[in-house]
Amino acid sequence: MSELKRFREVVNLTPHAIHLYENRYDIDPNVDKPLATFEPSGVVARVQAKTISMGNILIGKLRVGETITIHQEVNNVPNPREGVLYLVSYLVADSLKGRADIFCGANFVYNDRRQKVGMRTFGKIS
Repeated sequence: MSELKRFREVVNLTPHAIHLYENRYDIDPNVDKPLATFEPSGVVARVQAKTISMGNILIGKLRVGETITIHQEVNNVPNPREGVLYLVSYLVADSLKGRADIFCGANFVYNDRRQKVGMRTFGKIS
């Protein structure tokens, strides 16, 4: 286990409210209440992407386009600030692996319709 990281503030750089639940696997979002909710900051971190056509794939008589997506620069992520944790999408977190202040949701909580309604932990991408 690593050293305890300390933050005084969470800035949610996603377009959604993020609900943090207790870190246990028997969470029922119809009964259990979140420990905290992080409202969107109004700024959404994004990864720019470029999509390139690679031609077509033939499946029987069905012709399907093939593309490749190249991830480019990350937008709307502030510079590190002492004591501030930035909560971002998985794709943004993957693009900023080296930053100690960047986290994404992990160990998700789902409702009865298998819709993601929250998370149990903050995740890092290795």
